[in-house]
Amino acid sequence: MADTVQYRLERMSDELDDLERRGLFTRAELAEVVRRRRDFEFRLRRHSPRKADFLDYIAYLLRVDALRDLRKRAIIRATPNPTHSDEDNDTNEDGKKRKKRKKKWAKSISDFAGVLRVLDVYRMATVRFKGDLDLWFRYLEFCRQKGHGRMKQHI
Repeated sequence: MADTVQYRLERMSDELDDLERRGLFTRAELAEVVRRRRDFEFRLRRHSPRKADFLDYIAYLLRVDALRDLRKRAIIRATPNPTHSDEDNDTNEDGKKRKKRKKKWAKSISDFAGVLRVLDVYRMATVRFKGDLDLWFRYLEFCRQKGHGRMKQHI
């Protein structure tokens, strides 16, 4: 049991490094995230995990991802934006003006790892509780909200 939990925690090291490198979380906050995730993983690996254990873990992962997104947006807003002047507008060959797009924040592993982790927990929960329609509807609703292609596999 401990080996499985350790393996799942080691798989998230790239995501945690990315969160720290981008300045979204401090090292102390990440240590707390790892501690909480370890606790949840052990709850899911016990002899008879409850449906509430899965749902609590999913709720926690969604809160962490929402906080990550909120901090990411705050950092993007805080970065100095170039003023909209003539240099931002170019004219192409046809004489039409077009605006240059500036890439403010490149996508990285931490941008999609949270959703993938939630999908993985939902997958484990639906395997464990196959006949629970409420759980399946929550899973499908999450896939629909995130626009994830995994929803096509279950319909």
